Amino acid sequence: MEVSSGASPRMNMHQLQKDGSEETHFQDFELESFDYNDSHNLQFYSMSALEILRETARILQCNLWSFITIAALLICPVSAILLSNVLVDQSIVKRLSTRLLLVAKSSGLPLRPLIRQLCHRFAEMAVSSATCFPLFITLSLLSRAAVVYSVDCTYSRKDVDGSKFLAMASKIWRRIVSTYLWSWPQALLRSSVLIRRQTQVGLLIFLGSTIGMTFIEGLFEHRVKTLSYGDGSSRIWEGPLLVIMYSFVVLIDLMMSAVFYYSCRSHGMEPSHGECLSILETATVSAESAGIP
Repeated sequence: MEVSSGASPRMNMHQLQKDGSEETHFQDFELESFDYNDSHNLQFYSMSALEILRETARILQCNLWSFITIAALLICPVSAILLSNVLVDQSIVKRLSTRLLLVAKSSGLPLRPLIRQLCHRFAEMAVSSATCFPLFITLSLLSRAAVVYSVDCTYSRKDVDGSKFLAMASKIWRRIVSTYLWSWPQALLRSSVLIRRQTQVGLLIFLGSTIGMTFIEGLFEHRVKTLSYGDGSSRIWEGPLLVIMYSFVVLIDLMMSAVFYYSCRSHGMEPSHGECLSILETATVSAESAGIP
């Protein structure tokens, strides 16, 4: 009995130390898991431009065929029309460019080749915006909404359903078009408030996409529209290739904008566990409650 009573405190002490170490290890494991989740959320809250690009690539891999379908059906037709200016009447562009040159001359600006080129470019952009306006309020807005819906489904862990998206888009279409045409000052104000702590990231995203699209526009202008070399046979494959490249840049820009919106929107919001409504679903519910057809 004395031996057992003497050994018992040692065994109990050893057992307590063992249990304590296991409990400490378990607590450390819980803290590591908690810190991992928190660090993941914090990285999502304040993401740099490079991190947003990596997140965009990850989302693209998750729903590759959905985004390919969006690019092929909605973005590529608009890109082809914008790059080729097939709807632009060059006679109207010439008259508008002449008037701009007269205004520049009356203002005292020297009519150098750069001024002439800028006037022609501005006139072409103005006429193109006017003639392509129906595309902007249909396919362009639909492609933006489709990209936002696909990114939203990725974060909500839901499958991308085309019929469901069309049903939701038909219910909130008037709100989207009205925001594009008239409610945009309010949307711009809300966006400026939303990104006030990540303005530099937004500017980097805008600058990168603008440089990419401008570079491809320049290539299309000199390699396809302007016949400055050979017999022009390369237009057969260079034209479609540049359209695909331009559409891909537009797609990445839309996806990065959506991820950037999530990064700004999630700041200060409590993470939700479980299934939740997506952004378009929430907008659909609010539109139905407001009685918008």
